[in-house]
Amino acid sequence: PWLGALVDRLPRRPLLIAVDLGLGAVLLTLLLVRSAEAAWLIFAVLLTRGVSYVLIDAGETAILPSALSPKILADVNGWRSSAQEGMKLVAPLAGAALYAWRGPIAVILLSAGMPLLTAACYALIRLHGPAQLTDTPRRVHEDEERTKAAGAVGGAVRAEAAGPEVEENGKRSGIAGRGFREGLRALFGVPGVRVPVVVAGVAIGASGLKDAAVLAHVVHDLGLPATYLGYLGTA
Repeated sequence: PWLGALVDRLPRRPLLIAVDLGLGAVLLTLLLVRSAEAAWLIFAVLLTRGVSYVLIDAGETAILPSALSPKILADVNGWRSSAQEGMKLVAPLAGAALYAWRGPIAVILLSAGMPLLTAACYALIRLHGPAQLTDTPRRVHEDEERTKAAGAVGGAVRAEAAGPEVEENGKRSGIAGRGFREGLRALFGVPGVRVPVVVAGVAIGASGLKDAAVLAHVVHDLGLPATYLGYLGTA
């Protein structure tokens, strides 16, 4: 929520470009990891990547209505979500294959190059209207997160939590328009919103423990290379 509020107060396109450029530079610092003593840098980069993902996802959702006509906005958001989730099936296997073939440097350079390419794409987008700083289409972003968290229940959650107060053009209204504190109250005070958010938080935390356990089991117990995690991830 705090990162989303930050996005609400900054210019959209400059923020997206700056975050991508910064992320590309940060990813390049992984080239300095040469020993186990420098492993802390990997965790620092992962934390930065997580923060940047929230900023980019929220900013992207906010800028799309200024770049697209309302007629195709919903379709583009659907394709965008499909592409993001679909790449999660491809990326682990492709990354593991590249790592096994060319080593970590190739993976680092590719990972750093993608945000730089994305920043250039953001700069080329033609905006048809101003991307307002305080009147943002946050419902689409919130709906996507709820759907990821609640699965099939997401549709019912959106209907209950959004209600008639949310306009069709995606602009914030009702409780969300009264400020950040009201947004937090809605997030944790409305059962239809609070439950999937809490469940998602617990699930994501548990997945972190699971990933660490799987890594230890694959590498230390089974004696297999870490690239097997790529195959398991895609599976």
